[in-house]
Amino acid sequence: MLRAINDQMMKLEQVFILPAGLPGRPQTRHAVFAPSQFDSYAASGFPGISDLLHNLDTLDAEERQQREKQIKRHVSDLTIMMQTATSLFEDFNII
Repeated sequence: MLRAINDQMMKLEQVFILPAGLPGRPQTRHAVFAPSQFDSYAASGFPGISDLLHNLDTLDAEERQQREKQIKRHVSDLTIMMQTATSLFEDFNII
């Protein structure tokens, strides 16, 4: 049973790895926890979202439209990850 729980935890962690990396940061692949791109002393929860929202209000209309597309795509990816993570536990039965 311990092995099954460990396997589930490993699968859960793998769900949140982005093969192509975060938007603009291909070397950083974890979608939930990563160092902040704009503050080297802080970590960031959902770093892709915080990176994409950074300075959004300073962009011109065309750049803002492109950034909004990136945000929508990243939120879609996160939604799929959450659904996948949830489904891992639906199939898990400890008893």
